[in-house]
Amino acid sequence: MLPLSDPYGVIAQSTTPSPSVALATCNPTVCKPSSLPCSSNLDCECFSLTSAANGTISGICAVADLSCTSVVRCNSDNVTCSIAHTICVNSTRCQQPVCYPMALANIQICPPNAITSATLSPLATTTSGRPNLSTLTTSIGIATTTSTGGVDLPLECIVYTTIDDSTRVVSNNIRDNSQACDRELFYGEPTPIRFVSPGGTQMPTISPGGNNCGTWGTGWLTTSHPSEIGQSVDGTVCYDYGSGNVCVNSNSIQITNCGGYYVYQVYAPPECNSRYCTVEFPNQCTNYTTINDPSRLVSSNGGSGCDNSSFSTGITYVRFVSGSGKDMEIAMSSPGPNHCGTQATGYVTTDYPYFPSQTVNATVCYANNNTSCYASNTITISYCDQYYVFGLTKPPRCPARYCTMDLPIQCYNYITINDPTRLSSNGGGSSDDTTLFPRADSISYVRFMSPGGTQILGTPIEGINRCGIGYPIYIDTTSTPYPSSVGETVNATTCMYVYYSPENYSPCYASNTITITNCSTYYVFGLTAPPALGPSRYCTVDLPSQCYSYLSINDSTRSISNLVNGTACDQSLFTSSNISAPTFVRFISSNGKILSSVPGGSNKCGTSLPGWTSATFPTNPGDTVDATVCYQYLTRSCYVSNPITITNCDTFYVFGLTKPPRCPARYCTD
Repeated sequence: MLPLSDPYGVIAQSTTPSPSVALATCNPTVCKPSSLPCSSNLDCECFSLTSAANGTISGICAVADLSCTSVVRCNSDNVTCSIAHTICVNSTRCQQPVCYPMALANIQICPPNAITSATLSPLATTTSGRPNLSTLTTSIGIATTTSTGGVDLPLECIVYTTIDDSTRVVSNNIRDNSQACDRELFYGEPTPIRFVSPGGTQMPTISPGGNNCGTWGTGWLTTSHPSEIGQSVDGTVCYDYGSGNVCVNSNSIQITNCGGYYVYQVYAPPECNSRYCTVEFPNQCTNYTTINDPSRLVSSNGGSGCDNSSFSTGITYVRFVSGSGKDMEIAMSSPGPNHCGTQATGYVTTDYPYFPSQTVNATVCYANNNTSCYASNTITISYCDQYYVFGLTKPPRCPARYCTMDLPIQCYNYITINDPTRLSSNGGGSSDDTTLFPRADSISYVRFMSPGGTQILGTPIEGINRCGIGYPIYIDTTSTPYPSSVGETVNATTCMYVYYSPENYSPCYASNTITITNCSTYYVFGLTAPPALGPSRYCTVDLPSQCYSYLSINDSTRSISNLVNGTACDQSLFTSSNISAPTFVRFISSNGKILSSVPGGSNKCGTSLPGWTSATFPTNPGDTVDATVCYQYLTRSCYVSNPITITNCDTFYVFGLTKPPRCPARYCTD
């Protein structure tokens, strides 16, 4: 929390701690420990608010022994104060409206039962549809144990300025000379701001692109919102002017989770025309049914559960949570049958929304027996910034059920970057990431999106002037590979590749540490400032969907060096003969991670007809090639064959496999 403004030292001299808004009683360290109305407590005064309208607010219960000589008079309008963290009150004793320091107030409405709502109505006014900070009236938030879980909120959650300005919403596209700028609005001391509907309720965590939000330079957060009530984090706002660089310039702010809303301590943007953008969330982000059912987890055993009775008519909006209150989401890959407390397991086959406030239609498939999608239905998914809300309908048959996954918070709470200039195939530029991620001690959780790349490059990139910068950064996966288990997070080392000539280069001239989280069908990166040794940037690669959604096979008996004969056959595992609908597979055994590239002789890898391929594997990350697998029988190296595909997923290969032409035939690895 930013320090309180205390020009006369009254806060420093007082022993009163910050207000206890959950209790809303006179502070016993200064006032008598009584729950009486403060007008009846000789050690407290009931200060009426000069901004009270229609009798909605009587006043605040506050310490009475403050010297009249130590306070500052309110502004000439007798409503506002120029000193941060103070509020204008009527003081009979001082015989004038004074700026009262909120650190000495107990934030109890006088009389105590005058207000019952969680937050008082904002008193902001606007001029010509745009807010004027001088006319925006400070609001008091009354936090209750219902809204905050008993957490004492920081001061900025109590005294803030409310802005309701629909021109700030990211969908407001303006390309004329009426572009707004926040420099004059937020000039000087940091201002605690709460954005309210319908003008948007929070800042976006993905760039809206230039010429939106009623301005040219659109301000968006490169930092995730704090997830815990009462938590404050430092953040960075970047400004996108539509030039291809999503962070032309930036400034710091502070964000506080006030339990149901956020308050932003904002500064003036670095230049005009630029302003802070907002997003407006759909109604289902606040009106939903919460389901806490551990039997739905993909790790749970099967059963006969069916969702036909739970979602019998129309659309039911649902937020899935765990026993600890942690958010969960519907599985993004097939769990296989007989999991999640049912026989036919429901999982999402289409992409989740990635823009906060976005809602998409999605298909849920139900895996049963040997069919990955024996039935399906359509649902909606809304991204509510730190969680998803699902619009669920009745499954097509029983027993069928929606399955859930338990993922870390960063799998829901991240910023999104879609910037094709980051691709390893792109040339140089000047988009230095020290502007986007300026802090070495602060992590920004990032999800990279296609076509701007889906993950950070995991192999060295030779040469200079790549990925839109002079010195590209890649992940050293030789020391720490990408996490393979869903929900797993690993620490990884990134390297700055510096190249001057074939004789003078360094694959890892400088490095820093990041985190990588496997979120089932995508990765989230915990990024800090790049090494400050030159203009550098995180380099991305655009990978196809099969690099994130595949079947992992860990089977050492498939090794071509396994001399044990057998009758194993892959026809039951790979049932499709259509190369347009293969089963995508990643081999992860320590005895073989790719298909065998040589005919090792018959009666190997646990079968009579061992499969191998002579295809040239793709060398560029993201590339896919068609290939043929041959099955050896005695001296015939290609007795029978079938088509497959091979995809380079940067640090591993994924194979699109089809049904072998006969039994016993099997794919072998080396």
